[in-house]
Amino acid sequence: VASYHGDPFRGNWRRDEAFRIKSAFRTTGGAKPGLVLGDFNALSAATVDGPEGEQFYDPEPYRGQDHDDLEYQLLEGTIGEEQLADRRQSEVLLRRGFMADVAAHLGVPWQATVGHWEDGRGDPDPWGPRRIDLIYATRPVVPALVSYSTHTSPAAREASDHLPVICEIDPSRISGEA
Repeated sequence: VASYHGDPFRGNWRRDEAFRIKSAFRTTGGAKPGLVLGDFNALSAATVDGPEGEQFYDPEPYRGQDHDDLEYQLLEGTIGEEQLADRRQSEVLLRRGFMADVAAHLGVPWQATVGHWEDGRGDPDPWGPRRIDLIYATRPVVPALVSYSTHTSPAAREASDHLPVICEIDPSRISGEA
């Protein structure tokens, strides 16, 4: 199990860090059993079937926004136009099923992990509700996934600008892939 905190200001670093995360769990031609969780500071590229076909599990939250901090979260060249979230980091982790976004894989209802703090409680959040605290499971752990939730108690909302995410696994169901 690994804990991760993504750089909030450099999308290229987040993408490069994804390769480092992946390297810690790789074997030649495969993946070791493992989980990575933490504040990724970016949206997931996981997709699900929606009413209009395949769509991102995390909706595009930045459309219609206009502030200087957008450049830290948007795909280069989309500011002021489509304003697409930079999902390159998770594209690396999800490629070829190396890892799965636990929430999307289990099909739990979408829930924001940030965007709940009001102004005046530290640095205000100009981006609104979104899910940047994530749990990824490597391919061998995917069959063992049991549940996923976001802890939303009043105490959790008061304690931090990020809500904790929780994943339960059944170790007896971890595959033998190496």
